[in-house]
Amino acid sequence: MTYKYVNSPYDVVYKIIPPLDTSLGHQDVPAEELEMREILEQWYFEGLLPVLNNHNQASELRLHRRLKKFNRIVMLLLKNDFYGSAAKRIVSQWPEESLSTRYIRYLIEQSEVNIPAYYTRH
Repeated sequence: MTYKYVNSPYDVVYKIIPPLDTSLGHQDVPAEELEMREILEQWYFEGLLPVLNNHNQASELRLHRRLKKFNRIVMLLLKNDFYGSAAKRIVSQWPEESLSTRYIRYLIEQSEVNIPAYYTRH
């Protein structure tokens, strides 16, 4: 399939950078990228942001557990070539200095360490 912003689902960079204020569809990027965008949005708003904004020590453990759950989901998807490539493209548009960018890049790096053979592309 041909996409407007990517040549292949395996690409880790865009051929044309999509505008930030535009909703993307299946003709623009692979389906895995659309799904990864939703997952990263949930990871940020429901996982990371509540931990960062928490001022209540009583809820700290619960929020950290929830972030850890989101991290596991993201890590699992990052081990897949399509989702991992999509995440790299998505994060390439995020502000370099942001904590969320550094955090996801760390997860990407960790996902590439000791990848089991059944996750690799042949």
